[in-house]
Amino acid sequence: MSVPYTFANALGGSNVPLQWLDDDFAYLSGSPTFTGNVTVTGTFSVSGAATFSNSITFDSKTITATTGTGKFVLDTSPTITSVTLVTPILGTPQSGALTNCTGLPVSTGISGFGSGIAAFLATPSSSNFRSALTDETGTGSVVFANTPTLVTPILGTPTSGTLTNCTGLPLSTGVSGTLPVSNGGTGITSLTAGYIPFGGATTFSSDGGLFWDNTNKRLGVGTSTPTERLTVVTTAATAQWAVVCASNGVANSTGFYVDVSNNFQMVVRNSASGLTGLINSAGDSWVNSVTGNFGIGTNAPSQKLDVNSDSIRVRSAKTPASATDTGTQGQLCWDSNYVYVCIATNTWKRAAIATW
Repeated sequence: MSVPYTFANALGGSNVPLQWLDDDFAYLSGSPTFTGNVTVTGTFSVSGAATFSNSITFDSKTITATTGTGKFVLDTSPTITSVTLVTPILGTPQSGALTNCTGLPVSTGISGFGSGIAAFLATPSSSNFRSALTDETGTGSVVFANTPTLVTPILGTPTSGTLTNCTGLPLSTGVSGTLPVSNGGTGITSLTAGYIPFGGATTFSSDGGLFWDNTNKRLGVGTSTPTERLTVVTTAATAQWAVVCASNGVANSTGFYVDVSNNFQMVVRNSASGLTGLINSAGDSWVNSVTGNFGIGTNAPSQKLDVNSDSIRVRSAKTPASATDTGTQGQLCWDSNYVYVCIATNTWKRAAIATW
């Protein structure tokens, strides 16, 4: 007995012998061999092993050769183990470990990169690195910490820095604050026109006590309105000043002095002990320190008293009481009748004064 089956060109024609089928009309577990083409329009079940010597077609897709061992792989959620695939189109795997994979093209094989990342990974240049960043500033090469060369950088405000070996810092725009004296500055931030700065212990100062009138070329000491080439002004409480030229290291040598009582003295020295000239408010006049000669109107007196004039005036009259009145040799005096001369101590002589 045979059961009709549509096995075209199969052994036995278009019918299969009943002994080849089990109770469910499926193939027995034997090993039938089909030498032609087998077309299955229903369900083809094999409980044992099936060997195909040529090719097999599933859903219009023909398998003509295989590689490796294991299971057939279908395209939905397969698990693949140790299989060599030749130019496959993998689609989108659900998961996978690419630990041992090579040859993945960065530019087309990886998705999800930001702009420029793939180009940087393929060619890691400074230019490509900059293109891959979104918040960079400036241009040029990537900078590393040790001995970089920066070209016209804008540093902003560094937290710290050591400029020991730096040069070219512009003082007008590159330095903030006030440069102290210890660093070669003045410690002052402004000046008043004409005020001359003077040094203190740690900084410079200026006030109207030392003033230069640049228009009239006048120097004021104690005044900001000098009227002469050198104008010295003091208050009543501190009316003392001096112009001194210390010679040979001698203190209080050549100079002009005024004390708080307005007493003045002009001293000229040519050595520590050589007083060349002296004029003061006590009545002293020029003295030649070598000869001891005193000159009035001349700085080269040839006598003990040398008056460079055609007359001498003795303003007040004096009449000795007698020829033995107190007097010093050489003393002269006069009254309306006589001229008196002391020729020795307490010894006077007189000469009458006549009119003509």
